[in-house]
Amino acid sequence: MNNNDLKYLLTHINLDKKNIYNSKIKAGTNGTYIDFLKNNNINYKINEIDSKVKSITIMTLDNQMIDIIANPLYPNNNEYGISIMKDKFKTEEHLKEYKMNTTDSKIYQYNDYETAKKDFFKNNPNRKAVIKPLNGSLSRGVYVNVSKERFEQNWRFSLQERNNNLKAKAIVQEYLEGFEVRATILQGRLVSIIARIPAYVIGDGTSTIKRLIKLKNIERKRCNYLRKHLINITDKHTEFLHSQGKTLKYIPDTGESVLLNSVSNVVNGGEVINITNLISEEIKEFALNVLATFPGMYSGGLDIMIKSFNDPNPHILEVNNFPVITLTKYPTYGAPCEPEKIMIESLISQYQFTNKVSSPYNIENQELYIKDFINFSKRKVSINNKRLN
Repeated sequence: MNNNDLKYLLTHINLDKKNIYNSKIKAGTNGTYIDFLKNNNINYKINEIDSKVKSITIMTLDNQMIDIIANPLYPNNNEYGISIMKDKFKTEEHLKEYKMNTTDSKIYQYNDYETAKKDFFKNNPNRKAVIKPLNGSLSRGVYVNVSKERFEQNWRFSLQERNNNLKAKAIVQEYLEGFEVRATILQGRLVSIIARIPAYVIGDGTSTIKRLIKLKNIERKRCNYLRKHLINITDKHTEFLHSQGKTLKYIPDTGESVLLNSVSNVVNGGEVINITNLISEEIKEFALNVLATFPGMYSGGLDIMIKSFNDPNPHILEVNNFPVITLTKYPTYGAPCEPEKIMIESLISQYQFTNKVSSPYNIENQELYIKDFINFSKRKVSINNKRLN
């Protein structure tokens, strides 16, 4: 994302209608599911796998098991599909087999810096790169829009975020223009498409970027979801500002928006916009088709690069097997969704449709949940048939 992409997004939303979550919220995925089960009188059991990992067993009223939610394996997903998703390079190769628009990457060890730089800029010194770990999460070690002049610096930053492990593997790929959106699909249903905006500030004509960050953090503290993810100035921010010819002392004009980072992540001070109703049907179909290519996968989070809400040529960046559902539940702008409701009610609907239940739960849209799941199953068959033919 660059400042023009940021301007495009900000002009399509009402900045005055910002969601402030004052009530106590569960930031974690498991906590969100447990709260829903508890508040809707659905029978469940928690199993502690270890001190940090818990699984949730959804049960009938007479204590029969319906299904289990346990990171990283969602119900109806399988380990083979997950094994592809967890390796960014395998994901890319898989998507190319299905002729899906995606990235074009090469893998290097971090001690292969000179080779990586030489290979990438060999035919075009003006190209922009993305550097990221082969296996990673939460955007750790990810640097985008990297020029030849800044390649060494960003490579070093990425290595530091991998604990300076020179034998760890990194991916280098071409930087795609546009902004990143996350499509969340649960049990074959598209829950939402959200735009994740990296940390940014809007100028008032008198304050420096450093001052604007301080003011924005005060505002973020008002929201129970954002208050834990303040904008903490790091080398990543100063490096990105440097690439724009700016420093923390720069004073933006009134209304001028300035990106502080190019990696879209709430944890690093970003924001979330629910743009589901603004996105074209073609992009929505693209998201569903991408997930449908993965064997045995019915739920996932897809990171997609687009240039506009009607982009005819979206590209898939990554696919996550256990997406962070709070991103769509607590958007900074736009309507909040209820992903936990969709997941749990879909699982109950499937169970009650295929099993005789003496005291069923009253699921208002049970037939629709089943229809979505069946239609997605048909989509998977259709896509695989097209590939074979």
